[in-house]
Amino acid sequence: MMIGRFETYLQDFDFKALVVGGRIVRNRVVIQGDIVWISSEGERIVVKNGYVCNLASFLLSGVFFFKLGRHQRADGLHDWLYDTKPGSREWCDRQYLEAMKHDHVSPFKRWLMHKGVRIFGKPYWRDAKEPVIIDNEPELFI
Repeated sequence: MMIGRFETYLQDFDFKALVVGGRIVRNRVVIQGDIVWISSEGERIVVKNGYVCNLASFLLSGVFFFKLGRHQRADGLHDWLYDTKPGSREWCDRQYLEAMKHDHVSPFKRWLMHKGVRIFGKPYWRDAKEPVIIDNEPELFI
């Protein structure tokens, strides 16, 4: 069975803190450069440059793990999938799991983070809004 894969290189993944009015917006970052994901069904998904997200789709990532790590690109993809809803919630969560596997996140951490979005993700899914994409204007970033 084929699993999804990123078409963009991990070393090209980057983000900046979101700064509005000279202040850092807590728990919000801006993706720098497109992230391209090919789902296991062959669907091409592009997380747009300038997408504002939190890179930690649920509480457990901040409690049990460092905010930095191999899971971050998958976090950005998952946030995008919840905002754009290209499939069911279950499908989006499966893409998250596959993205973490693609980026060599440890099996235990993958399992725990996937379970976290399955258990705690429903309110985020239900309350998701249109994706916020901003221009990469220098005054917005530190």
